[in-house]
Amino acid sequence: MGDAALQALQIAATSLMNLGLALMLGALACAWLQRGGAAPAPHRIGRMAWALRAGTAVALLGAVMALWAESALMADVPLAEAGSTLTAVIGAWSPSASFAITWFAESSVITGQRGLQLKLTSSQLGKRIRVRVVALRPGYLPVARTSSFTTRVTR
Repeated sequence: MGDAALQALQIAATSLMNLGLALMLGALACAWLQRGGAAPAPHRIGRMAWALRAGTAVALLGAVMALWAESALMADVPLAEAGSTLTAVIGAWSPSASFAITWFAESSVITGQRGLQLKLTSSQLGKRIRVRVVALRPGYLPVARTSSFTTRVTR
């Protein structure tokens, strides 16, 4: 499955989660509105319970799909050789965002490296490399993703 298909799956999964949450919120809103009057009819209680269960199931399915798609997008573990260049792939974001990029050799930050590409040097020999990308957009919470480690850097 290609990156574009996985990104489409992430969008579909997010839509499923939103649908599930909408079902749950709708059922809870009905229950809240009916609290002010007489007790709801038994057939309505069954429908509200069904909507809550269905909403929960749909939201959980969407969450599992989103996690699967995300892990599949990050599944490629590159071989690391001194002199080669690693590239962080951030994909398409909607709405658009700016990104803070941090490269690590094991648990240490590689200073001076903030771009999408990292040229491996002999100072990283024997270490595993990973990258952390934080998506930033005013009015939104930051979203951080950290890649898997590469293999140990070799000559």
